[in-house]
Amino acid sequence: MGHSRTDTTADEKGNTGLVNYLPKQLPAEYQTIGNALATLQDNPATLSDFARNVGLPI
Repeated sequence: MGHSRTDTTADEKGNTGLVNYLPKQLPAEYQTIGNALATLQDNPATLSDFARNVGLPI
């Protein structure tokens, strides 16, 4: 799943509230990744956990 244009723009402007809100608006089948993105935004130190949980090579 890629970033939406709104999500990327909000992140670039430092609007973390919006960045955390947008994943919660995803359809039910994307809630797991949305929650993972919100956690990553809140704590960037979890990047390796995020990558592992979404199947990215680390």
